[in-house]
Amino acid sequence: MDTKVTSKLAALELLTMEELKPIWRKYFDNDPVRFQRDYMVRRIAYQIQARAYGGLPKTIRNKLKRLAEEGQETVREQVQVVPGTRLMREYKGERLHVAVLEDGFEFKGKRYKSLTAIATELMGSRTSGPKFFGLLRSAA
Repeated sequence: MDTKVTSKLAALELLTMEELKPIWRKYFDNDPVRFQRDYMVRRIAYQIQARAYGGLPKTIRNKLKRLAEEGQETVREQVQVVPGTRLMREYKGERLHVAVLEDGFEFKGKRYKSLTAIATELMGSRTSGPKFFGLLRSAA
């Protein structure tokens, strides 16, 4: 990173909200959705670097735009499981077995509507069931 860009980025950290607002308007056509200092600094810093070194490649920008339009929040895919499949996971020294049913899942003799319900019960807080049981993979 060249010294000119580095010094601009360092200077952002020292600016007040009132000093950041005109800089924001220099890089963006509108006011930020929320006037939060850290948010503004990060977005302005990205613009400084993008103008100095180039932003995201067009292919990536197009993919992100398409994903946003489709409403997808992630670029990970869930592996589809069919009824009759048995999932196994070792957790805290215990081997867990989950049966995939036509209308849900069975774990320790109890039926559940989702893997997330099982994982949440095991972890004690809301946890992604597909992630917990290793059913997520990166999209190609």
